[in-house]
Amino acid sequence: NLYLNAPSGYNVRLRNANADVHSVTSGAVGIGTNTPGSGQVLDVNGPSSVGSWSADVHGYLFYDSTSGNFAMEAHNNANTTKKNIIINAWGGSVGIGSSAPTSLFNVYGGTTKLQNGAMASSAEFLDLYPTDYSATAPYLFMKPSSGGVWNIGTWNGSATYGSIDLEAPQVGINTTSVTSGYALTVNGNVIASGYFSSSDIRLKKDIKDFDRDGLAIVNGMRTVHFKWKKDDKAEYGVIAQEVEKVLPEAVKTDGNGYKEVAYDRLVLPVIEAVKKLSSMVTDLQGKVAILMDWKGKTDTRMTDLEKQIKLLEQQNKELADRNKSLDAKLQKVIDKVDAHPKHKAIQISTPAR
Repeated sequence: NLYLNAPSGYNVRLRNANADVHSVTSGAVGIGTNTPGSGQVLDVNGPSSVGSWSADVHGYLFYDSTSGNFAMEAHNNANTTKKNIIINAWGGSVGIGSSAPTSLFNVYGGTTKLQNGAMASSAEFLDLYPTDYSATAPYLFMKPSSGGVWNIGTWNGSATYGSIDLEAPQVGINTTSVTSGYALTVNGNVIASGYFSSSDIRLKKDIKDFDRDGLAIVNGMRTVHFKWKKDDKAEYGVIAQEVEKVLPEAVKTDGNGYKEVAYDRLVLPVIEAVKKLSSMVTDLQGKVAILMDWKGKTDTRMTDLEKQIKLLEQQNKELADRNKSLDAKLQKVIDKVDAHPKHKAIQISTPAR
């Protein structure tokens, strides 16, 4: 052990080239100064570090008064791998994995997780860069806006973003203009592997059958081909004002006065229309079955009549043949009578047939 002591009123100093290196004054230790700050046990003037060393890795905890950096830094033995935590007291910035933070809080490499934190004002950003980030590569940013709204998006020379309103709450995808009264506003197409709506009977009351003419509703809706004014994109669909006339429950007017159609609600009248058409088809099938049965019976009768007609034709032919034979015989008799001298005065005429 080394004990250093000085009489009252004197200081213990370690000097190098006539310059104080260490000083102990009134129970305070100064390093690089012979006037340790009042109330400080240890006062270090100049770059300083506290570290450990092993064969494979060494680390430091130091403050650099020149740069204003307070740093925790770890190196491997070859100094080729560095892990830094930098707090810049002058610039007010913090860097993790970097010795030169360029914004309030920079994290380089690895996975970043923020929990139980908040951004203080709309001027602050949270930027997340990919590991292969370059000047032209997009990165993710978060920016608080007014009214509890956060803008979240990507930046690559221009912003592509959505928004989350934590107070409503409302979410906008590819837009910062969320529609009032809706939890989700999407500007663009949506692809999903499935979509479900709550429909459990235990959640419903006053249940009644749909008493509207679904077929009339469907017939009252016009399907059209059109283009959106905003991007000239072609679409198929319906007109909200026309649907509202036959099924107002499927149409809603937003805060700006524009009408919107809940296409999923159009399924109900379509179901009823299909049911009505199915009933009509069943009824027609019954009538067709009756007609087919009558036709079958009629065909049978026609077949019987055709057989009878053929039989009558055959009988008529046979009668004609017999009449022809009788006529020939009768003619012979008449010829004989006419030729007899005693009967020349007798006039016999053959009846007309």
